[in-house]
Amino acid sequence: KTNLYVTEGANSSQVPNPVFRIPIVNCVPQPASKTGISISNLGAISYYYNASAVASDSAGNVFIATNVACCAAVSELLEESSAAISGTVLLPNLSAPITSMTIDSSNNIYYVAAGALYELAYKSGAYSSAPVSFGGDITPRLVYPSTALGTCTWRTAGTPK
Repeated sequence: KTNLYVTEGANSSQVPNPVFRIPIVNCVPQPASKTGISISNLGAISYYYNASAVASDSAGNVFIATNVACCAAVSELLEESSAAISGTVLLPNLSAPITSMTIDSSNNIYYVAAGALYELAYKSGAYSSAPVSFGGDITPRLVYPSTALGTCTWRTAGTPK
């Protein structure tokens, strides 16, 4: 199942602002069929107001980075299960919001926060509690769809500084 995930960010007219799940059919996003992922999808693990980044893995789990939570100025990394019935806080109280995020085929999460690149490793069915830093001065990449060779693939443009 292919979906596009977007967030309205800090300029949202909705509080809390949701992350939207937009189905993709034949490489074409279907915004009229969008659904929201809000705090109610995650259970009582977080009360985020602003999502700063979102990514999903091949199993359909959705990862939401926050830059503001209710009652506290806190940044977190949250996981919503593919069944959309529960959530997990992977990284509470980040020192800076995540601004860009991706997940590789081994389920490792790579993200940019405060201009530095981090990896949150996935081993033996669980995420590490301590991300590994790869240094600073990283510019998030632009992602765009491509239908080359008749498939719906995603390509990146731009390079780290």
